[in-house]
Amino acid sequence: MSAHPPVQFDRALRPEWFDRALALRAETKNAAEFRAAMAAHLRAQVKGRWTLDKLVQQFQRTVGFRSPLPPERLAKALRILSEAEAAARQPVRLQLLLEAVPFLADCAQTIVRLADASGDTFTLAQLTARMQERYGHRKGIPPTVRHALQTLEAFGALGHRYGKWQRLGALSAAC
Repeated sequence: MSAHPPVQFDRALRPEWFDRALALRAETKNAAEFRAAMAAHLRAQVKGRWTLDKLVQQFQRTVGFRSPLPPERLAKALRILSEAEAAARQPVRLQLLLEAVPFLADCAQTIVRLADASGDTFTLAQLTARMQERYGHRKGIPPTVRHALQTLEAFGALGHRYGKWQRLGALSAAC
């Protein structure tokens, strides 16, 4: 048994998928129904059965029936997202994501510390090294860190330019 915390995050997520998963959570009655509906939604957008299964499982743990967030919190977030303008949705999504996925929250906090120390930019190597200190030098950590960066970029928290990642204001506000 490893002394390191579990990662439980291994695929990049997109905001539009997140919104659909949150809506499906409200529309479905149980985990099996949610899983089937989410798989049907993602099937045309994702290549490979393994990737599809992993994404559905990730959404199940994030905003589905295995989410650590209470159903009332998810329902309130869905209501806010449905009433908000496009630009106002990103912070709500990001906050939910960070609350539901501890690995992403750890990445976000580490990014804030790295960016504070170096003028809002950091490299993939810096973040990977820090996450390996916390989660162990497992072969799955570097790709998972890349997935976390891709997710945070898609959710408006990061930018990427000239080989460096840059923290955007949404990330500091969410942490």
